[in-house]
Amino acid sequence: MAAYIISRVRVRNPELMNEYAARSIALAKTYGATYPARTNRVEALEGTYDGRRLIIIQFPDLASARAYWDSAAYRELRKLRHAAADSELWLVPED
Repeated sequence: MAAYIISRVRVRNPELMNEYAARSIALAKTYGATYPARTNRVEALEGTYDGRRLIIIQFPDLASARAYWDSAAYRELRKLRHAAADSELWLVPED
């Protein structure tokens, strides 16, 4: 079953964030990932939306998502993301 990494991001350094995005997307794709959503255009149907960028990454399964997250290559990219943005990330398995 699919698994998702969902994140909300407030970019502080667009140049670094662009570098992070390009490298992390390429890496995630090696783990079978697709990107159903990468957007700032979110419509709050109930509650509020705070304007942060929303990213949804779909992996073929939980093991693939974990392998990406735990990889040495992503550990290095995580440092770049932390320098570029404030973010929250969640791992969500499909039920």
